[in-house]
Amino acid sequence: MKLILHIGVPKTGTSAIQLFLWENRNLLLKKHAILYPESGSFNVYIYPYKAHYKIAYSFPTIVSIQASFKKEEIFSSLSEEIRLSKPKAVILSCETFSLLKKTEDLYNSLKGLDFEDIYVVVYLRRQDLWFESSYKQVIKTGEYSGPFNKIPNATHMEVIDYNRLLAKWTTFVPPKNIYIKIYDRRILYKNNVIDDFCLVLSDILKDKVDLKTENYKTANPSFSHLSALVKLRVCQNYVITSAREHVEISNYLLTLDKEEGSGPLKTFFTLEERIEFLERFRESNERLFREWFNSENKFVLTPEEIEFYKEQDKIPKDEIERLVEERYQKVVENVIKKFEAKPKVYIPVELSKLV
Repeated sequence: MKLILHIGVPKTGTSAIQLFLWENRNLLLKKHAILYPESGSFNVYIYPYKAHYKIAYSFPTIVSIQASFKKEEIFSSLSEEIRLSKPKAVILSCETFSLLKKTEDLYNSLKGLDFEDIYVVVYLRRQDLWFESSYKQVIKTGEYSGPFNKIPNATHMEVIDYNRLLAKWTTFVPPKNIYIKIYDRRILYKNNVIDDFCLVLSDILKDKVDLKTENYKTANPSFSHLSALVKLRVCQNYVITSAREHVEISNYLLTLDKEEGSGPLKTFFTLEERIEFLERFRESNERLFREWFNSENKFVLTPEEIEFYKEQDKIPKDEIERLVEERYQKVVENVIKKFEAKPKVYIPVELSKLV
């Protein structure tokens, strides 16, 4: 029996993969003898699928949010589910696995489940793109309502210094069993992460996993940069107290993204800031690609991107301010007034201070 640990990292299509695995769990078991266990899982926030957060959060993580799940009960339930299902392979998927402080604690608990081989699947995203996407995510969910900070903190470094991250897993998983994939739709198999993940499963299991994948591309749609700034302004000006309210505001903004377009703004970094940000990871990235891909560093700006971000730097701030204000007023009129959110004491904030 093989164990496949899908460990993230966050913002690399994990929601799409987990939705696919959850909705196809019966077919995966029947057709391929792959178990995506319900044990140790729950659904986060409003998402209908389940990932293995209970397992991940039964161990200490590098983030401040901790949960008190009973490890013994979780692994006892997991063991029983495996015994009854008799699978050839078990998939545990949770991006929080990439946030564990000591992966060997997880390994010691997994040893009692009689897996012959353990595999790790991890998707890595170029750090500047990951950083902006993560910021838009926490603004969308309401977990954070502060300005975009262009300097990674210690927690970020634990996740996106990829050599440091991988070193935690190579202590008990041989490198040949670690599948490192680059999260870039241009190079993913069939240009989407679900087909790419199925290709990895097929290679591990020596059995082609060919379920329908086309319905799982937007499990966790991203904000535009413009809508992120609008949501930020809403949170700074109004008291948003419930998850339901955050969801309603964010869903309305996602609708505007679809109907009106994402706007001209495609970055929170200036070009100079983006280059400086990537320079923090240059040595680590060079080692990553040299040791794992036998290639030169691919996490660099292309000439086309450099020209694109030069043009982004020329967008007038007052034009972005106008677009943010127009969309902000629509949110106030069509959403905020509906659930009567209380305004905060308003202190004008220049757009330059937010981005």
